Amino acid sequence: MKNIKVFLLALLLLLPAGAGELLAAPKARERKPSPLASSLRQVRRTPSAATREAFRSFVKKQGKGWKVRYNPRTALPEAITGGRTARYPGTPEQSAIAFFDDNKELLRVQPASLRLTHKKEFLGVTHLQYQQYKDGLPVEFSYARVHVSAEGEVSGYQGRFEPELELNTAPSISEQAAVMAARMDLGRQLAVSRAELVIYPDEAAGTLKLAWKVRGRAGGLWVYYIDAADGSVLYKYDDLRYACAGVWNTYGTSTGKVYAVSPIPGYNAPNSLNVTEDLWSTPVTAPLRDQYFWVGSYSSMTVTNSAGDYCVTGNGKVFSSLKGPYFAVTNFRGASAHYDNGGGQWVPVANSVQTPHPYADSQTYVYNVTIPDTWSVSGYTFAKAMPRFTSFSAGSLDLYGSVNDTDQVSVKSGSSVLGTYIGTRTAPFYGAAVENPSYTVELESDASGTSNGFIIDISSYLVLTNAPGTSVNIGAGAGSPVWSTTTAGMYWDTSLGGANALSEVNAFYHLNAIRRYFDPLNINTAGGLAIDLSAQVPVMVHASGNPDSLTGCATGCQGMLNAYYDLEKGHIIMGDGMMDNHNKYRSFALDGTIVRHEYIHLVIDKIYPIINFGEFGAISEALADYLALASFWREGYGTQATLGNFVGAGEGAARDLSGSGQPSDVRNMPDDWYGEVHEDGMILSQALFSLRNSTPTTVTDLGVFTAGSFSGQSRADVLVFAALFYFPDNF
Repeated sequence: MKNIKVFLLALLLLLPAGAGELLAAPKARERKPSPLASSLRQVRRTPSAATREAFRSFVKKQGKGWKVRYNPRTALPEAITGGRTARYPGTPEQSAIAFFDDNKELLRVQPASLRLTHKKEFLGVTHLQYQQYKDGLPVEFSYARVHVSAEGEVSGYQGRFEPELELNTAPSISEQAAVMAARMDLGRQLAVSRAELVIYPDEAAGTLKLAWKVRGRAGGLWVYYIDAADGSVLYKYDDLRYACAGVWNTYGTSTGKVYAVSPIPGYNAPNSLNVTEDLWSTPVTAPLRDQYFWVGSYSSMTVTNSAGDYCVTGNGKVFSSLKGPYFAVTNFRGASAHYDNGGGQWVPVANSVQTPHPYADSQTYVYNVTIPDTWSVSGYTFAKAMPRFTSFSAGSLDLYGSVNDTDQVSVKSGSSVLGTYIGTRTAPFYGAAVENPSYTVELESDASGTSNGFIIDISSYLVLTNAPGTSVNIGAGAGSPVWSTTTAGMYWDTSLGGANALSEVNAFYHLNAIRRYFDPLNINTAGGLAIDLSAQVPVMVHASGNPDSLTGCATGCQGMLNAYYDLEKGHIIMGDGMMDNHNKYRSFALDGTIVRHEYIHLVIDKIYPIINFGEFGAISEALADYLALASFWREGYGTQATLGNFVGAGEGAARDLSGSGQPSDVRNMPDDWYGEVHEDGMILSQALFSLRNSTPTTVTDLGVFTAGSFSGQSRADVLVFAALFYFPDNF
């Protein structure tokens, strides 16, 4: 078959690390037009004769009783009420679209630029609200509201639709500069949880402007709109009542420095390994959702929301790692990323544990460790503990990620696996941290091939020493960490370079993002979820069968050249990749396209087991490629068409779903069958790509559902996910 085929930097010096409120002169209260103070708007334009005639035609067609109110800036109707239209067929969403189309001369609403954001039904009327977008950017405070009866009659319309959007959507100032502008205006340290580009209706100037919307905490939940052209403050407000509403004694926001897509998101011919680190895309500050924060001690825990916010009624200092209900990301090489604001101190305690040397085949060796309480007498509280391995040899993992001997060691908290280890170590290292004074180390051997096992000499445990029962919410020491290698007091494994150290937080961010991508797809229309994705998945970054060989290696070194989801063990493993031509490791965990791809293998495995060769295996790779990119498209990266541009090896081999030759040409069956699942998967993934992307000569985009359980979702995404339940094994 033929294949049917995206100036303010200096101000940093004014913000000392860990500083509290900045000293700023009192400012006179400014009277600025609010974008939502409708009654105070100036009349800048009156309805044209054509618009008035269009309303008269509307009344003539739909009957008397209708009233209209015009927007004083756009001169378009912003409210039409008082009557009922003729019936429109179909669902309420279909009726709304038909209403827009039927009255396009009057409303000038463009349905293609709208996304359904709210739908409520009350007393037989369905109330729909759409938001306007341009080039993937939301138009702030814009909407088109339609109220549809059960019979399909429209009883009212309200709209703030911007009809003339000839706006340049390329910012002149960076995200970092916008954040600094907000901080300087506020006069405090602002813990930023999110920054995004939006189109802002500047009522003061009577124009639309490109703006950075900056959201963060500092004695409130502040939202700033910063002019993306010159860095001026367009508007700000305190949105605290919408996040952590109520009275909370301990709260904060967790954000991380991550690569939005990848350090090199676009194909860079002929060899991305030539691209120097200064030309990589700049990490962005993103909220870390679904992350655990412990308050006061290990016995009190909460989870961040979609904005990275957490809040609890209890008092206490906080500590955290890159763990949450769905993923536990651990550094394979040693101690993992850690944060606390409670004067955390690591204390060693002797806990001698060792396996037989050598251990036997087909055995499970379980060792329970409990750390005695020596901290309470000092007024300290326990946070976490981790074992130190002084000798380790179990299983075999080669350079390409092949597991040649499946013996492995796990560090567990109860039944939860927080870290798994395989290979040989020549230097002592710390295993996964456990937020409990009792933990388990387990060695499981297979039927053949043994080694010397491990020796643990101590546990290192963390106690909070600085008033652990007292909260710090703002100012110096506030519990709103930015997970970055430049954040003071935060631990990272930088032994393979500063950029490589972001592997843990980058993997954590993208894994939670791709899991949440499936929320609106993973629906059983009969009720509940189609598949259960609630289990915590252990994730090992910096993985290698012989990681100590990389320490101190300056040139020509290679980390593990792959990333994979282990179908049998249920964990995700990511290697550090090869060194590029400038001696920088290309970690698989830094490329969000690869991280998301690996999680989709887990999703597929939850539905039916893949046989990883032939067309069966190619289907798995194709769906993982397509859905990984689809998750980025939903986030606004609509032109992303390639995966694996950063690494270029194994699961990270560059693949082009658009077939544009960057780097992959159009693949057809059977002419382009390679006999390798990643290459062969492109025959299908490129076909699926076309279902979301029309071309100048083809109309293949299936669009979105406008009604039902999947309203607002891409038809192609829903159908691809649904196809998995037919257990496909061939093209």
